[in-house]
Amino acid sequence: MKKLSLLMLLAISLTACESINTALETANSVLETTGSVLGTNSSSSSTRSLGQGEVFARVPDKITKEYEIRNLVIYQKPAIVDKNRVKYFVSAEYYNKSNRYISIHISIPLYDTKGFNCSELDFGSGGLDKGEKSKSEDSTADGSFGLSEYPSECKPDLSKLKVYVNK
Repeated sequence: MKKLSLLMLLAISLTACESINTALETANSVLETTGSVLGTNSSSSSTRSLGQGEVFARVPDKITKEYEIRNLVIYQKPAIVDKNRVKYFVSAEYYNKSNRYISIHISIPLYDTKGFNCSELDFGSGGLDKGEKSKSEDSTADGSFGLSEYPSECKPDLSKLKVYVNK
């Protein structure tokens, strides 16, 4: 009798697990469909919160005697009006380690699939007093001539990232 009870308990447990798995698969399917309708992919670990865009690149920290740039992440998101264009956003932390006021500016050129320069992403800290730190989240990375949307085939070339410090 005891064995029969254990077998029945095991059968009920397996049935419950199967129901839970089916419910989770349905929930995942709904989330993926909702994400694709809203322009995000909820199954990807490289996405941010709803609508923020996909991570294009995480840039290694840059540390010098004068300044630090930490946690630099570039996001891309389809443009709202023209789906053949993308917008880039930047999040970063800037630290002024010098004894004077500085401004940090970063430039990254964009190239199309044939190697032609399309534009460049321009962003930075603004001004930082001595010892000051600044954080930017989801700042629009503007390009040459004030562009903020680019043809989707134009991609940043991180090997050509340049940092300018104005004192």
